[in-house]
Amino acid sequence: MLQSMKKRKPQAKKRSPKGSRSLKPKMSRLHAMKRARERYGLDLSMPMVERVEFRIRQNHECLFLEKSSNTRSLWLMRVEGVMCVVVYNNAQKCLSTFLPIWYAKRYLNGEGLPGYDPNYYECED
Repeated sequence: MLQSMKKRKPQAKKRSPKGSRSLKPKMSRLHAMKRARERYGLDLSMPMVERVEFRIRQNHECLFLEKSSNTRSLWLMRVEGVMCVVVYNNAQKCLSTFLPIWYAKRYLNGEGLPGYDPNYYECED
């Protein structure tokens, strides 16, 4: 009886083996690919998504719109010839999603952006 009443030492959490990676970034990229197809008609592959992420990290041919939270930022960029609003997860260093293009209208007046016409996209206010 006394032995069952003894306090047990808390066991350390089991860690995943070295080299194993979280599935969260991959799932996030798959979600972004799905939204790109749904909202822009872009059929992106995983290497294409990784190229978009690289361009964001290098700040190459993309326009920073805002930091929406501690981990996410919004970017306007051309992907496969189409102007897109992209959400990038800074913590995981991967794309989160593609937002509709009218979302950029609240930040931009369209000046100096080739291929972006604010009057072309209808925005529900």
